[in-house]
Amino acid sequence: MNLSCFLPLLTVILLRITSQVRAVGCFVCDSLNGTNMACADPFDGILDSSNPSNSSYVADCMDGRKDSTGLFPARYCVKMFGTRWSTETSSYVHLFIRRCTLDSLGDQNGYFVWGGHSYKGSILTCDYDACNVSHGLRASLAVIWSVFSIFCAFECHIMLT
Repeated sequence: MNLSCFLPLLTVILLRITSQVRAVGCFVCDSLNGTNMACADPFDGILDSSNPSNSSYVADCMDGRKDSTGLFPARYCVKMFGTRWSTETSSYVHLFIRRCTLDSLGDQNGYFVWGGHSYKGSILTCDYDACNVSHGLRASLAVIWSVFSIFCAFECHIMLT
């Protein structure tokens, strides 16, 4: 039996196990009406290794859980952006939030509430390091490896028969 046929499957299993143990790395910042232009779109997501204090990237992002004490390894990154009308200033308020979270918020467009105000915008969730940048969210590495493993398993099946 050709053991190399099982290599992709073992890789996927190992990736799945390690992804459940290690926290995902996310960009963490917010901007309300341009208070932090480095967080607003367009967002380049550049990691400033020469000056980590200027970077909004958190390598092992941790998040709290409702009704629990302490922080836990985050499994998802989220990007939220929206706009609302302010009657106090008679102008639009623009909000950008990049965070990590324990639970998937899914991908949704419409209205969401933040800080007691209703915003019209989007919530985008992803599950791999540095994925909450401004360009489109990409497929996760686990999905890519899964497809590759299925292909390799099929090829091995043909070779063994």
